[in-house]
Amino acid sequence: MSCCGGSRRQLRTTVPLERDRRGPVQGRATAFIRYRGSAAVSVTGPVTHRLYRFAHAGAVVAVDRRDAPHLARLPQFQELRHH
Repeated sequence: MSCCGGSRRQLRTTVPLERDRRGPVQGRATAFIRYRGSAAVSVTGPVTHRLYRFAHAGAVVAVDRRDAPHLARLPQFQELRHH
């Protein structure tokens, strides 16, 4: 039995981290994700391992198309079909 239970995975998706210094997604098909949470957050794309920064509630960020479906499964994110 683990001391953290499922908390560790949730914590990894909600702890604010440093901004990605590589700039916007380039050279790849992009998708747009809207953040519906209440505080700034950074998340790591599970496929590309790219860091995406959502500065505030309602922020829309261009993400690599390969990461988009995974982020959209989380309740605080929504993939936009047209931006």
